[in-house]
Amino acid sequence: MSTGRDYRKLTTPRNRGSLSGGAGLVIGLALGGVLAFFTYQQGKKAGTAASVETRARKPASQQAAEAAADAPPVDTINYTFYDRLPEQGVDVPKKQETVPSVVPAEEDQALYLVQVVSLQQQPDAEAVRAELALKGYDAKLQTVEVAGETWHRVIIGPLNEMNVAQATADQLAKQKYNPVVSRVAD
Repeated sequence: MSTGRDYRKLTTPRNRGSLSGGAGLVIGLALGGVLAFFTYQQGKKAGTAASVETRARKPASQQAAEAAADAPPVDTINYTFYDRLPEQGVDVPKKQETVPSVVPAEEDQALYLVQVVSLQQQPDAEAVRAELALKGYDAKLQTVEVAGETWHRVIIGPLNEMNVAQATADQLAKQKYNPVVSRVAD
């Protein structure tokens, strides 16, 4: 004794007036074919009638022979790639010379420092030191007080020879820096 509803009777009847999927596909293809045919006919009418008739009268072998006669001979084609390539080349700069590493100080020999920059903001000085480290320099940060103000110097060294210190300064001058070479007091 069930008092519930019978759900089998509630199914919706099919709409018998609509087309099935297969019939819709066939009608769509037929309409597309008719449209393509009319488009083709319009394009054919728009082209020049003389060129169509000329092509239709000549055999394919004769058309191929005429096309070959119009093309330039293969041995007369001038390839200029090999001539242009050296003119368009790019000069690659030589790899930067390696900077000599810091030499331990000897007591009877003079030492030299290369001061790259001196900045009041420590983060800026750290950024320059990191940039130089990426370029292969052994840069250090030195904090000094001058006239009551704190300055952060980025230095390279100590180096044991003046010519090595000057060469390092010259390399840095070729970049965006204004280095100063100084002798360390004994």
